[in-house]
Amino acid sequence: MSQVPPPENAPLLVSSSANQSLVSAAMLLATTLSQREEVHLRRIAELLSQGMTIDQALSHDAKKVRVVSLTSVAALKLAASSAEPVIAMSRWIENRARGKRVWQRFRSAVGYSVWVSLGTIVPLLLLQWGWGVFIYSPLLTMIREFGLSNIPVHFEGLEWWMLRGAPASLALYIAALVAVGLFRILSGPLAWSRFSRAIPVLGPMQQWTSAAWWMKDLSLLLESEQTLPAAIAGTSQLGHDPVLIELSEELGREIASGQTLAASIGRFSEIPGSVIPLVSLGERQNSLPAQLMCGAEILEARLEAWAEFLSGTLPTILLMLVGLVAFGLLYQSIAMGQVMMMVIQGLT
Repeated sequence: MSQVPPPENAPLLVSSSANQSLVSAAMLLATTLSQREEVHLRRIAELLSQGMTIDQALSHDAKKVRVVSLTSVAALKLAASSAEPVIAMSRWIENRARGKRVWQRFRSAVGYSVWVSLGTIVPLLLLQWGWGVFIYSPLLTMIREFGLSNIPVHFEGLEWWMLRGAPASLALYIAALVAVGLFRILSGPLAWSRFSRAIPVLGPMQQWTSAAWWMKDLSLLLESEQTLPAAIAGTSQLGHDPVLIELSEELGREIASGQTLAASIGRFSEIPGSVIPLVSLGERQNSLPAQLMCGAEILEARLEAWAEFLSGTLPTILLMLVGLVAFGLLYQSIAMGQVMMMVIQGLT
């Protein structure tokens, strides 16, 4: 009995069946992206469903695929290297989503503080300066020139603040905002990342967020049975922080020279030292992925607590500043009334 030859597309069907999980992972990732990137990622998923490998799908239409970010491409490759692509992709998306939620809460508090300060403190300072130039200072000048009365020292100090202190504070505030904005536009990503890490409030949050994402990415890559050097190289593609991308390259060289991961991390300040014992324990017990994930969870818990604290205190501090400026404005109003009474009494 003669054998019936398989159809020409049989290998394609087998490959398509094997790629089905990766297609699902790609579609899952597409739902989290911008509309433009989602369209092209769905095109990649379509190519995968036709039996192409991930590399073939990415190189099939390079111009269109270029729209997809390198991070998304690296996430697809991470899912492709895993035995369970959908689960790996789900975990990667959840890792990103948790950090973004914390950052969103913190940015909302900071943005609220900045806009309220621009909408209240800046106009109040301008009003103080206007009162000083057009009302308060001319009245004091009249008293001095005509010798109508002795001017108290605190009135002299109030005049200095209204004419010089308020505009100087306003100029410094605006200059700081403009300088930071220009530096953000003109500097490269690496320089901006290093600068933001040096900011007292923002710096620790960025360090913890980036370190947690890096450790979770490394954990997922190791769980996909990649070697440690290959997994560290993969984190540079999955990463978003230029400082951590540079760190991955340096760690790769350290690991290649025979150093342990814990010892290599200890040489750099980008990863908090509090997670080094966990990394060392994972290397000794051959449970590095689990310990990396545990360390990342610790950093994220610290990040959430810090963000919650700042979200509650920043508006309160801002309200106190607004109240202080408003009190100063009220005091100036009373002082101007007293000065006007001095002028009237002197003239009569």
